[in-house]
Amino acid sequence: MNKLFIDGRLTRDAEVKTSAAGKPFTKFSIAHNEWSPNDKEKVMFVNVTYFKDYPIEKGTAVIIEGRIDISKWGDEGKTYTSILADRVQAVQFIAKKKPEQAVATSTTPADDSDIPF
Repeated sequence: MNKLFIDGRLTRDAEVKTSAAGKPFTKFSIAHNEWSPNDKEKVMFVNVTYFKDYPIEKGTAVIIEGRIDISKWGDEGKTYTSILADRVQAVQFIAKKKPEQAVATSTTPADDSDIPF
């Protein structure tokens, strides 16, 4: 089984192209961020080919469902890894606050003497 789910943000505007058979496809790359247990950030850049006309802009958050494709091309025969996407969904993430950004709360009991009930 070759199945992958990955999220990230586009690093540049997507390019919509047409295959020799006349079918549209979209090429773009995303930056996927991961954090290690000691809060170090690691960024992975991934190239994506989506076999539909899907013009999306740089910075758009996406979730990709697809499969990994490993190819060799170029003069030096370098190996490149990319994702062949079955589905792409543009999403809007709501950022979570880190603990140090949380709003401070008071530990003193509330004065409820002016509550009418």
